[in-house]
Amino acid sequence: MRPGIYNIADRETLMKQEISEVHQALWNNYHYYDIRKATFNPNECNDIIELNRGNCPTQGKISGNEGRIKRDSDIFWVPRSTCTEWIFSRLWILVSSYNSNYGFDLSNDMGQAQLTRYRPGQHYEWHMDLGSNQPSLRKITAVVELSSKQSVKGGGLEIFYGQSIENKVDLDIGDVVLFPSFVMHRASMVDSGTRWSLVLWLTGTRPLR
Repeated sequence: MRPGIYNIADRETLMKQEISEVHQALWNNYHYYDIRKATFNPNECNDIIELNRGNCPTQGKISGNEGRIKRDSDIFWVPRSTCTEWIFSRLWILVSSYNSNYGFDLSNDMGQAQLTRYRPGQHYEWHMDLGSNQPSLRKITAVVELSSKQSVKGGGLEIFYGQSIENKVDLDIGDVVLFPSFVMHRASMVDSGTRWSLVLWLTGTRPLR
């Protein structure tokens, strides 16, 4: 608070101005997404994919209006454990750095990661990662690309920031993309090959703030 302000009304006005300036500074730093290149090497990406061995996938198929398929993918859940701590710890370092520009109120509980497989014809239409109940607590989304560009045709992550703009994010194996969970994005349809990704949502104890 600046010195020399004694009137309560003036203090309240000044406080609102200072809060507005802080918020404006945050938005000046805002980007739809940030990429951290080669965070995981190809062998590590393969190790992450192998975590699904012996586990049955959850069928991630959701139908929207008029029976149209909104999401079609195979999902495996990856809990935080002694065997997977190296993944969660590395992502936490990235997220902490990313969040220094935004100041989201994050919980230390990172929950489970979602290992997702997209085979030919599978996709996930435009959506946000926010929702009701538990998803309302999501603040930051981290996506690890586990497949190389050469191994998949079609597919990939798109982040919406303009109808006349190319929205596909240029990712290769081991790259991590981070974005606020309220940002619209989609997994475009795979034409051939298999695309794998690992998704982690960083949450807080209260809805987005």
